[in-house]
Amino acid sequence: MEVTRRNILSAFWSQARRYRWRYAAAVLAAVLGAVAQMLEPVAGKWILDALATPPFDAPLIGRLFAFLAALLVGSWLFGRVMWLLLSAFEARLQARAKERVFARLVRRSAGFFSDAHVGQIVHDIRRFGDSFTDLDMAVLTNFLPAGITVVSFTVILFWRSTLMAAVFAVWVVLLTWLQWWFAKIRQHAREVARAAATAASAYMADAVNNAAAIKTFAREAFEDARVSAHYDRAATIERREWFTDEWLWSGQSVLFLALNVFLLWEVLSGIGRGRFTLGDFVLMQGYMGLLWSFFGNLTNFFRQVPRLMADAVPATQWLREDPEILDAPDARPLRVRGGEIAFDRVSFAYANGKPVLRDFSLRVAPGEKIALVGPSGAGKSTVTKLLYRFYDTTKGRVMIDGQDVARVTQESLRRQLSLVPQDPALFHRSVADNIRYARPGAPARDVERAAHRAHCHEFVRMLPRGYQTLVGERGVKLSGGERQRVAIARAILADAPILVLDEATSSLDSASEALIQDALRRLMRDKTVIVIAHRLSTIMEMDRIVVMERGRVADIGTHEQLLRRDGTYRHLWELQSGGYITEEEQE
Repeated sequence: MEVTRRNILSAFWSQARRYRWRYAAAVLAAVLGAVAQMLEPVAGKWILDALATPPFDAPLIGRLFAFLAALLVGSWLFGRVMWLLLSAFEARLQARAKERVFARLVRRSAGFFSDAHVGQIVHDIRRFGDSFTDLDMAVLTNFLPAGITVVSFTVILFWRSTLMAAVFAVWVVLLTWLQWWFAKIRQHAREVARAAATAASAYMADAVNNAAAIKTFAREAFEDARVSAHYDRAATIERREWFTDEWLWSGQSVLFLALNVFLLWEVLSGIGRGRFTLGDFVLMQGYMGLLWSFFGNLTNFFRQVPRLMADAVPATQWLREDPEILDAPDARPLRVRGGEIAFDRVSFAYANGKPVLRDFSLRVAPGEKIALVGPSGAGKSTVTKLLYRFYDTTKGRVMIDGQDVARVTQESLRRQLSLVPQDPALFHRSVADNIRYARPGAPARDVERAAHRAHCHEFVRMLPRGYQTLVGERGVKLSGGERQRVAIARAILADAPILVLDEATSSLDSASEALIQDALRRLMRDKTVIVIAHRLSTIMEMDRIVVMERGRVADIGTHEQLLRRDGTYRHLWELQSGGYITEEEQE
């Protein structure tokens, strides 16, 4: 879906319109300030002409001086009013823009985030908000004053000389065309430069997130070289853009000098013929000074716009795209009565097109505990992702208590599910906040009770700040087993009727596992449970074990039943040492 400038401006306006009256007031203040500034050379001309024309008229000169002083004060005052109005809502507007993009992104599918780079996403959200306010500043402080300058000077020139006004009009058209032509050339270069800078930032974020791996393999110098290569490429593109700007400045300067020489010659020769006065010479000089200043601002505007537009493209794209997984128009909240789960002839393939599940059917009775086992790639984790509706099935239905998960709201569906994953994702927040994430607002006593049941209270109380200790990004300050126990405490606090355990004890030592197994038994009581496990000793007590191969159900039975059969489960069990099968053995 291609993003145009109209799309970007529409995205900006959708946020800015709630402040439209403040915008209108800021624009009015900017216009009045610019008009006052444009009249200052006119007042200077009148004063000089009055001084040069005898007899000396003190009252007239006094009134003209008061008019000039009022213009000076007015241009300053209106400028301050404009900045005060902008400062009252620009920061809030920028924050709302970033919040809107984040709210849109966080509702994207799991597939979107598996393909995205975290550093790049954060970088693009920040630049979207910055480009929002930068465009406001460019319009109000660069484009608008330049436009008023052109209009005012054109009117003044027509008042004094039709020839000079005509020449100035041609000059404005030529300069504007030159600016626009360079802006179009710069647009592509800016998009390339943005992509290079984004890639450099994303690579650096990736390196920082994997600092432990860098140190483990002593690859600091290697990463230095890679980051330098990224930034060198970005700098080369940026330097090329600056050279383009220098050519623009050179062309603009030649045009400006030519206009200045022509106008001053016309005025000086006109003074000799009595057509112009000495005040006209001052008037032209005053306006040429303003023109030089404002057309410099206009150059900055044309330089900034391509950058701002390029910076806003990714976020605008996200705002225009619908989330991959949407609630049905008539979706209703999920009502769980017993917790029955049914996969009805489900087929599924990821974006690469390779089938993962093929005509997969399975019914889990209310309160039943089942385990999914099988070699890697059999589709075990995909089953739970479809249950959560992180993806939609290619064919078939997934139902809970007879309700198709594609026909209920996603929020209500996921509130009825609890997941303890193999690699728990913890926020860089306190231990208490990570546990409480399952039920925001839960009192401290409930948090501690869940921690006790998950057997993590013992290590938490030894932390520097106890439950208020920050766990680091993705929980790096905790060991793997400690992170797992925090995740189990979170699931205990959620107390959802359906529980999914994805290798929930894989990161625990033997002593911790014994404690956690006891906690999990209590947690699973009166719940429908799906367990994914490679360590088969952890699922011996399940009501049923489902053996999966190539996306299908290959066998079903209890532990004892499956061992009596000469099938995949028995083969996996015999390969294990202590009830655990390695990834190599599964292949």
